[in-house]
Amino acid sequence: MNDDRVLFREDAVIRDGWDNERLQKAFALLDQAIREKTIPGAVAAVGRGDRTAATYAGGYAVDTPGEQVLMQVNTRFDVASLTKVCSVLPLMLLLLDDGEIRLNDPVARFLPSFGEGDRGRITLKHLLTHSSGLPPHRPFYKQRDGQHADREAIWGAVLSEPLIHEPGAAVDYSDIGFMTLGKVIEAIARQTLDQLCNERIFKPLAMVNAKYCPLHGEGVAPFAATEYDERHGYYLIGEVHDENARAVDGVSGHAGLFTDVSDLVKYVKMWVRGGIAEDGTTFLSSSAIRLALVNHVDALSAARGLGWCLRTDGYDHMGDYWPMSGFGHTGFTGTSLSLDLPSGIWIVLLTNRVHFGRQVNIARLRATVHNVVMAASS
Repeated sequence: MNDDRVLFREDAVIRDGWDNERLQKAFALLDQAIREKTIPGAVAAVGRGDRTAATYAGGYAVDTPGEQVLMQVNTRFDVASLTKVCSVLPLMLLLLDDGEIRLNDPVARFLPSFGEGDRGRITLKHLLTHSSGLPPHRPFYKQRDGQHADREAIWGAVLSEPLIHEPGAAVDYSDIGFMTLGKVIEAIARQTLDQLCNERIFKPLAMVNAKYCPLHGEGVAPFAATEYDERHGYYLIGEVHDENARAVDGVSGHAGLFTDVSDLVKYVKMWVRGGIAEDGTTFLSSSAIRLALVNHVDALSAARGLGWCLRTDGYDHMGDYWPMSGFGHTGFTGTSLSLDLPSGIWIVLLTNRVHFGRQVNIARLRATVHNVVMAASS
């Protein structure tokens, strides 16, 4: 195919204190990555405060030898670990605002079977800051794939996973910790995680395309494809990429959320407004916003807020220019959010990089795009 036909772009640039030429250079980096087959496609939005400066869609949502589907601004993505900060984190902060929890509550207060041995010392704060001592990952899905365990048995294994170090002794980014937090939330609210997200996050913030298990009860919708599933012989489109999330029927605290750029923009703008939703109502208290952005693990030589990754952390993806007050998160499928409250600058960057295989690394691309966006904001 001729390279001239690779790109499909939608740009809406507002001259609102931005260097338009530089902002287009940020998008040109995505164009180049698409041409070079680093990523199939991307959707992005950039803004300051309550105003969106630019939106972008380029490349392909599906790019296989037999099919090509253009990326669109409303394409929905499997956002992977953005689930942690867009589902579990706001629910935990809402519970804090409501007086239902405190950060130093032991997990065993809500999940009594969890508290054997050193696990009884793990608090909600440990889980939110990845300092619980739980390992990063275990292939729980293999129990179900091998037909040796059902969904409930897998959750039993998750909630009895041995620690790799004492609680509070080190930071290890842990999917298992956020799977556990999802179960804590369900135990407190006596509702499933997906129901709670719909009622307490997505509806109040008018996130109309945010959903777990989006293919359940829906017709055909525009989705960005992820990886080829060897076991089933097809590319995952609208089905969660994370194997552990898939093994528990798509609903988990660490992964499973699908949404589009417009919904994520609504979410980041709520943070930039200090907890205020688009309709002017208070979604989160300013106290919750402040607490989430404190480095709670500075003594462990890491930089973690509640859920969020802060500047200088080992998982910091925000490039060289992003202010030290910045924060954000990434998702394994190729997604990221980045914000800075003092300046009001934010970027939502969505790619489906795993469509070409999970070995594709976009860390440098992500950082350079962030650099150019921040340069364009000056």
